[in-house]
Order: sequence, then structure tokens, then C-alpha cells
Amino acid sequence: MGVDVRAAERILFVDDEDKLRDVVLRQVGRWGMDCMAVATAEEGLEVLEADPEAFGVLLVDLHLEEGTGLDLLAHSACCFPWVSRVLVSGNIGVEDAVDAVNRARVHRVLGKPWSGSVLRETLRRSLERAYLGLLTTRERPGGRFAARSLDLFRPLLLRLAEAGDGKAGRPGESLRIGLLARGLAEALDLPERQRDISELAGLSLELGQMLAAPEDHEDTISLESALRGGSARLLSGVPGLEDVAEVVTQYPERFDGLGHPKGLHGRAIRLEARVLHIARGLVRLAEASNLPVESWLAHLELGAGAQYDPELLARLRSQPIASWAGVFSP
Repeated sequence: MGVDVRAAERILFVDDEDKLRDVVLRQVGRWGMDCMAVATAEEGLEVLEADPEAFGVLLVDLHLEEGTGLDLLAHSACCFPWVSRVLVSGNIGVEDAVDAVNRARVHRVLGKPWSGSVLRETLRRSLERAYLGLLTTRERPGGRFAARSLDLFRPLLLRLAEAGDGKAGRPGESLRIGLLARGLAEALDLPERQRDISELAGLSLELGQMLAAPEDHEDTISLESALRGGSARLLSGVPGLEDVAEVVTQYPERFDGLGHPKGLHGRAIRLEARVLHIARGLVRLAEASNLPVESWLAHLELGAGAQYDPELLARLRSQPIASWAGVFSP
């Protein structure tokens, strides 16, 4: 299947300076380019997720009023890999520069202030790269970012999850979490790659039992933390599973920022990790209560905005239960 000639042609500019957004919109418009500007990384993510293939360039300021632009760029690198990622900064430190290359995989750093000619040439080349990247992603299903690359790991992770010996607390729990995470991602109509990442991250939660012994930890929380860390270390060393490893690391984060290991807040947490957190909550609820399945999401909504993403829960409540609850069938 080919790519629409209008695909990957828009520019998304994220900067919290109102005047600069207005200047860029006018300037880029004069060049005949289609640009949209928002003030926060959260707004930028909402725009991208609504119509990802429409955008070819993500132009993001490093220092935003709410967080850093690197989180948005890193999310784009995983979920929308064809998008050209341009980091804007008037003063970038060594640590941020390393993070930009290793985690956000930026294609260009644009210094402030910039000249019109430099910005125009950067955007022109970035749009060309994005269109070719989207074409490659569509036409080469065996490419690095295609769902097929993750399919190669699914049989192995399924077998390992099925063989879980319960050191994490419940035999086979990661199998149910993984399958449910995929069901939730499908009910949310997420892109195929995000469905795959959600599922494989869930299947991988107990892999850390290969590296950790229960007797080394005094309580269940410290044991689960060690197992999760071990799982992430195992996965991060496998080419192609880096994004799955990051989701395994992030899934205990809370929407209110009071989770761990980094205390990430809201949309700074990867979408797949937020889905996985809900899946884990549903599986634990199914095991620990006699509540009917119809009331499970309502029960989780008691933690909406604190432990769980309220928007995801609301969207799931609007879907038929059968779209995700099949994993709980006998």
C-alpha cells in the first residue's frame, strides 16, 4: 500500500513562548508550509495521536513550562518513527545533549536564535526525510519499526510467561496482564505497534525472576521492584526490544507523579505504560475480589487522576466489555 502524497507534510511546533509561536506560524506560512503550534508537550502528544501520519516534523523546545521537550521527542521516536525530530534550544547542556541523542534520537538540534534561511532549510530537509521514512515504514513490513519485528519475539515471551513460576506473587500473572494489555490497546484503537509493545511489556514483567531471588528481599514491593528492574535489563540488551524495556520500567509510575522509579507525571509516562498499569490493576482486582466484571473499571476509576489515567479509563468505559475482557474467560 502506498502513502498519500499529503501524508507527513505538516509541521508541529511546541514552545511555551506565545510570541515565538506566532512568529514561526507566520514565517512558515509564507514559505507555503503547513504548521501547527501548541504550548505544551501534552498538547503536542494529543495532536500527534489524533492524526500521526499527517505530521512530518516535530519542532520542540527543550525547556517548556511543564517539563521537557525530550519526553515528547522520545515518545515520537518510538510510536511515530518517520517524524523528523528537531530539538530547539538556546542553551543545551551535556546531559540533555546525551539524552537527546540516546533516548529521543533527534535528527537535528536548532539553536536559538535562528536565521530564517536555516529554519527553512531545516524544515525542508526534515519534511523530505519524513515522507521517505513513512514510505519505508509502509512498504517494508520487515523494517526496524514495523510490527513484524516485534512479532519475532512474541512466541518466546509467551512461552516464558506461561512458564512463570510465581516468584512475582501469582503464577502466570504476566501472561494475563500481557494479553489484557493488548485487549485494552485494541479497545482504545491504538496503532498496531503500540498494541504490540503493550502486550510484550506485560508478558515480560516476570522475566526478572531469572536475576532475582525472593530470599534477597524483605517484602513483596521490593521483590516486584527487583523483578521489574531485572526484566528491563534483560530486554534492553536485545536489539528491537528497547521500547518494551522502557515500558516495563515505567509501568509502576502513577498518573499523579507519586509512582516510581522516576516519579513521572501524566503524559510524561508512555501511553503503553499507562495502559499496562490499568491492565495490572484489572488482573489484580479479578484475583482479589468477587466483584462482577461489569464493575471493575468503575472500581479503578476511584483512582482516576491519581493512580490511573482518567482519560483512558473513560474511553474504556465507553467500549463494550467484550472488547477487552476475553482474557478472564474460563
